Amino acid sequence: LRPFDMIGQRLYTGRIAVAQAALEYRRQLFKQTKEYAENKKCPGSQVLASIPQLSSLFQENDRRLADLDAFVHKAELA
Repeated sequence: LRPFDMIGQRLYTGRIAVAQAALEYRRQLFKQTKEYAENKKCPGSQVLASIPQLSSLFQENDRRLADLDAFVHKAELA
């Protein structure tokens, strides 16, 4: 392996590791936010997570996270 190739591989591997770390941080952030929203009572008998805007946000996050996970997985295999 040439030194140039080795440096390129290390840079690529580092970028993949940063992407995985960012995705894990995003995953934990949304998990904690969703748990909070599911336990936070609003006036009346509903919880914060039942508000349509938040419910939609959590669903959209699940879809986007699946897409991002698939993208990073494909990048790992390259």
